[in-house]
Amino acid sequence: MKTFKSSLLIVTVAVLLSVTLTQAQVHESFSEKEIENLISGINSENNGLMRSSVYFAGKYQIEAVVETLVDKLESEEEPSNIILIAMTIYKIGDREALMKVLDTAKSSENERVKHMLNAIVAEYLIETETEFVRN
Repeated sequence: MKTFKSSLLIVTVAVLLSVTLTQAQVHESFSEKEIENLISGINSENNGLMRSSVYFAGKYQIEAVVETLVDKLESEEEPSNIILIAMTIYKIGDREALMKVLDTAKSSENERVKHMLNAIVAEYLIETETEFVRN
């Protein structure tokens, strides 16, 4: 019963977050409370809520959460979550945050993560026609 209640809570929060962000997209602005809720979702211990929040941040290109995403990227251990966070940063298009993605790729011991993060940064550089020079 406890599992059902926690699952129901997760689904409810995800639906409310989805509805809120969909309405916000129509108005093209986000309230401070909506941003706070999204940041709470990104920092959640619940993996499903965290992944949904990261996904919505990228889908709606919410620049206000970039710092939170970078912090999460640096602390995350799950390879699929690292890649999702990097893709979200790419969709938002924050150059400095993408350099953090590159740093994460350099320090990662997981070859899949390293390959995907390098590809994400390379795609950004190609798409924005940015010359990349870094020491």
